Amino acid sequence: MTLFSKARTRILVGGALLVFLTLSACGGSASAEPSTNPQDSPSTEPSVEVDAMKAFREVLLRNSNYRDAESGEMLSIDQWFELGETVECEAQNYAVFDLDDDGTSEIILNMDVRKVKDYGTLILRYEEDTVVGYNLWARGFGDLKSDGTFVYSGGAFDHGVGKIDFSAFDPEVRHSIMEKVCYCESGGYEGESLKVSYYNDGAEITPDDFDLALKAQDEKEDVTWFNYTDDNVKALAEVDTV
Repeated sequence: MTLFSKARTRILVGGALLVFLTLSACGGSASAEPSTNPQDSPSTEPSVEVDAMKAFREVLLRNSNYRDAESGEMLSIDQWFELGETVECEAQNYAVFDLDDDGTSEIILNMDVRKVKDYGTLILRYEEDTVVGYNLWARGFGDLKSDGTFVYSGGAFDHGVGKIDFSAFDPEVRHSIMEKVCYCESGGYEGESLKVSYYNDGAEITPDDFDLALKAQDEKEDVTWFNYTDDNVKALAEVDTV
């Protein structure tokens, strides 16, 4: 399915749901009491999702800027903020995925920075009518799966599986939104050997269990990636007028 088809399907399904709810309300008796159950009220999520896609589209087409989460600076999609300076970058491809399962998708872009290929990842998030950008280091976000988890590597004995937690963002701590899920880390020595510990969901595990967990991670379903082209970007939040 193309990106246009996915976007169109999302809009049509949201529209059909709204029509169904409206007709059901009109068919009720005049004496019926209005429901006070929040679950009975139409969700605003489809509208927020469309607004987010339109805002993302404008940033990706260079018609507007995004706010860098760390610096607060307004940047174009061709700019990357790191270590106190803004440098040139270029997006290669992107995925549309709800990383924090809040009902609104993010845009995840693989970026070349300073002409270094696959330098890092830029995540665009829709926050209070503004597109906010979070970046992660090279090898800090890879092989995104359909459950929102991904692999990262900070070294031979500092790697594993992570997920994104926007609520943990701290502008004073680099990459604070990355939460480790299943990982290994080194620290100290046992005799002459480097001590390496392995964890999964906060519990210490064996090296063999860690290897099995990484194998299971690799076998999960991948998300769909799209080439960063104007045609693909313009299909974001495409509205069917028929």
